Parts: sequence; C-alpha cells; structure tokens
Amino acid sequence: MQIVQVKNLSYSYPQSSVSALKDISFSIDEGDYIAVVGANGSGKSTLARILAGFFQADSGSVEMQEGLLAGIVFQQPKDQIVAGIVERDTAFGPQNLDMTKGEIELRTIEALSVVSLADRAMSRTFELSLGQTQRLAFSGILALFPKLLILDEVTAMLDPKARNELVTFVDRWNEKGHTVIHITHDEEEALRAKRILFLDQGQLLFDGSKEQLLKEG
Repeated sequence: MQIVQVKNLSYSYPQSSVSALKDISFSIDEGDYIAVVGANGSGKSTLARILAGFFQADSGSVEMQEGLLAGIVFQQPKDQIVAGIVERDTAFGPQNLDMTKGEIELRTIEALSVVSLADRAMSRTFELSLGQTQRLAFSGILALFPKLLILDEVTAMLDPKARNELVTFVDRWNEKGHTVIHITHDEEEALRAKRILFLDQGQLLFDGSKEQLLKEG
C-alpha cells in the first residue's frame, strides 16, 4: 500500500541560486526499506527534511497517507537529546502528544527495550557512549510510533561495533513491517536496503532494486 507520493519536487535554499532538489518524483510503499545515496551536496539530507516536514517544497508536492507520522533521526544524536535522564528523554515525545501517564510509561518502556536500553532507563544521558546515545535518539522517535522512520547518516559518527548494532536493528525494524528511509554514504549499508534512490546534484538518476543497481554498475 502506497503511503507517500512525491511529485515533481523542487527545492532551493534561501539566497541560493542552485536547486538542492530538481523535479523529483517517486513513491513509498508501506514496508519499504529505501536507501538514498549520492555525493555530498546531492540533496539527500534536504529530501529527508522535506519528508519529515521540516522544509516545504518550492514546487511539486509530497502527498502522505492521512494520519501518517514520520520520525527522523539525525547524524548528531546529542542534538536530539532533550532530557538529562534516559527514561525522561524517551518519554518526552509521548508527553507532548497528551497521552495518559499509563500510555506514556508503556511506550517509554517498549521503546527503550527495542533499542536495548531498558537497563539504562535511570542513567544520566551524558553517561552514555556515542552508540548508546544514538540508540537513545532512536528510542525517542520510536516512542512516537512513526509509520515512516527516516535516518539521516545515523552511523557516520559511530565505531564499527556500534554501527553494526544499529544497522542490524534497522534491518529487524523493517522486517517487522515498518517503513525505513536510510540516507547513507556507506555502500555496504545501502545494499542492505531493498530499494535504492541515487541522487546527483539534486536530480534523481536511479530508482530501483539493489540487484538492478549492481547489474547496471
């Protein structure tokens, strides 16, 4: 089932004469695992922010399924940490959705368990390793129960062990039927996705399976 339709999307940053995105069109189906790849400046992060609702397109449209909630996790996890205690940080999003105390507690426990941080619930956030901090950023988003999870270079700052733990988690998250958009420079990470979008200077040059991409070279 289609949950997002991007049509002829274009975007330029204020006071820039160069388009960050140029006439891009594609769709996202429920359960998709899409890697978005391309060089620096190709428009990957811009696209992520538009899909997450941070930017509005100059032209074209992004049509989302009614009620669809998109959550984004960024490269710098500390930028997304808002509380000094792990449990409180994860609970922050649900609290802002005016949920009952019971619902908030349930979502917090579930999200921390999913990212293997339940045993650190009462820890101070500054005591966490970088990998744990990135997982905490994940838990804060997962507690919102997003239908579309957008990852913007989330492994770029991590050591190999933490990176492997994170991409393995993303694989399992998608296997449960959740939709994932993964912005990445890493070829190995990209090839874990079922589908790949290749951007170059704001243009969408390829949209297909990893098998097609490897065949075309």
